[in-house]
Amino acid sequence: MPRQTNAHLDSPELLGRRLRAARLRAGLRLRDVAFEGCSVGHVSHIERGNRVPSLQVVRELARRVGVSEEWLATGTELRDEPDPLAEAEAALRFDDLDEASRLYSQAATDGADARLRARGRAGLGQIAFRNDDAEGALVELEAARELDPTLEEDDGFADTLGRVYAHVGELETAVALFRRRLAAAHDARNSLGTLRFSVLLANALIDLSAYGQASEVLAEALTETPGDDPLALARLHWSQSRLHAAKQEHGAAARHARKALRLLEATEFTQYRSRAHHLLAYVEIDRGNPDRALELLEKARELAQRGGTAYDVAKLDLEQARALAQLGEPERAALLINRASAELAHHNPVDLGRCYAELAGVCADTGSPERAVELYELALEYLRHSPNPWIATTYTRLGELQEAAGNRDAAFEAYKRAASAASTADVGRR
Repeated sequence: MPRQTNAHLDSPELLGRRLRAARLRAGLRLRDVAFEGCSVGHVSHIERGNRVPSLQVVRELARRVGVSEEWLATGTELRDEPDPLAEAEAALRFDDLDEASRLYSQAATDGADARLRARGRAGLGQIAFRNDDAEGALVELEAARELDPTLEEDDGFADTLGRVYAHVGELETAVALFRRRLAAAHDARNSLGTLRFSVLLANALIDLSAYGQASEVLAEALTETPGDDPLALARLHWSQSRLHAAKQEHGAAARHARKALRLLEATEFTQYRSRAHHLLAYVEIDRGNPDRALELLEKARELAQRGGTAYDVAKLDLEQARALAQLGEPERAALLINRASAELAHHNPVDLGRCYAELAGVCADTGSPERAVELYELALEYLRHSPNPWIATTYTRLGELQEAAGNRDAAFEAYKRAASAASTADVGRR
């Protein structure tokens, strides 16, 4: 990729020199300055003038080396009034959510102009999402975008809004947003933005069972990702693992999950490490290795306790229940499923549908087929919310129970719907 300058900085070479000088003056190492989405290798490339960092990356690097973003980007200082939300953003970075919420609320209510009120509501949306309140986050973020439509051009805002859409099950909306931002990143030759939205788009497409499209997005991203950026490569392997797991290609899923783990082990990104262990456990359960899965889930849970949410823990409970059911411990499995469902009821309907489907399986295994049929039917009410990998399996299991009970017409209908669902778990759905 040829070097080029962007409007938000004077030149990559000069910015790189200023960054290195400020870092050394502050007594910081490269790894002290790196952060999620900007690895040690990427910081090194920026300092050598070989990368054009986005505005968001410039802002974070400036904060970490103790200079203003204006000086780092252009070598000059602005004389404008201080940013009224700077304190709120600082409080959010340091996890002082109460103070950040107070300041964002003040801006959202009393802001002098629409853009300031929009940023206040966007901040409240971020806080709500961090507190597992996806519906509240969506209200705030959409209100912010209505006040200031240009907010969508901010990668951080678009990232959060798209993940909120995916979290509440509005996957088609998330896909459309991620496609727009990926196209913008390509046009700007923003390598970090390209990777970021490639992974987000691929994950949303996987959740929609659009496997062919997800594969294309990941393949293109892999060719553009620097080999010296371990976090970027780990995110791509994690998404590849999700893709293969959804397609029931367990060997490939396990290989990619292990590659992601190896790349992440030397980093401090505990959330990604927890998710990689979680995904590998999911694969091991599908491969019939519940004991190994429980070991991985224990590690995932340990990592999640350092920075995870109640939603993360509920998803781990669901996988642990699946493993325990395979090991012939239905009572413990049912308790975990009930605990998970109480939390997941506030999130994506598909997650709640999975809970009911797993509980139905426990009932079927313990001699309660009638209750299992009821639960499978309830599960499908939620799973039908959007295309996903679990609809076909749930219809198939329902059909087997109906067939065993002698309900041939009901069984035939369930099998037919299973076949239809399987055919849409495309490999090239458009």
